[in-house]
Amino acid sequence: MDNETKEIISIILLIFFPIVLFFASFLIGRYPISPVDVVNTILCPIFPQLEVNSTITTIVYEIRLPRILGAIVVGACLAISGAAFQSIFKNPLVSSDLLGVSNGAGFGAALAILLSGANIVTQIFAFVFGLISVATTYLISRTYKAGGILVLVLSGVAISAFFNSLISAIKFIADPDDKLPEIVYWLMGSLASINADKLLMILIPVIIGLVILLLLRWHMNLLAMGDEEAQSLGLNPSRIRLLIIAGCTLLTSAAVSISGIVGWVG
Repeated sequence: MDNETKEIISIILLIFFPIVLFFASFLIGRYPISPVDVVNTILCPIFPQLEVNSTITTIVYEIRLPRILGAIVVGACLAISGAAFQSIFKNPLVSSDLLGVSNGAGFGAALAILLSGANIVTQIFAFVFGLISVATTYLISRTYKAGGILVLVLSGVAISAFFNSLISAIKFIADPDDKLPEIVYWLMGSLASINADKLLMILIPVIIGLVILLLLRWHMNLLAMGDEEAQSLGLNPSRIRLLIIAGCTLLTSAAVSISGIVGWVG
């Protein structure tokens, strides 16, 4: 089997398995639903003559479908951001939360839960503080112009540790019977609270982040060769790297704002 055939088979499997898992996810839950009922419920808007149960329709469209789509969006955002970071930092161990976005978003969510508790406020705070943490990391790294990527990474580690300390402080002062469990559960990461409204709120930043990374995908290959090679080919490495970081930050902040901190995916 030659390399081209292996590549084609890999692409087919990468398309086939997500489709299978997408459908299988509708069958999993406390309320059992048969494959036939799932198919009928999904096709009902197209073929009104199909008989469907109202309870099953509610479960499929209002509970499981948003969670499944949320899992796809969160997984895709974290994976794409991680792959982009691995490219520009030239390290296969780099993850999407390298520059402190996850802990920044976690602090924002913890602060919102402590002050308000409303889901929409928590989501907004998590997204905004995720952006603030990465912006702070980048600004700190720019004060050491000779440091380059190493200073950027070290700044991200420092900012991540700083926001992690703030999260611990909020846990310490939070009500142990009410606020503290909610903060802990959010930080653990979960798709249980995802609904259609949350998905719509992150639609714009996700689209913007994806467009930025897709437009710069060839530039990432050049950056992976080194800054000198990229400059010799007419690129501005610092500017391209900033745009890539901005796109990754939008994707990661949006994902974390609806799911909490999800490890390993990025």
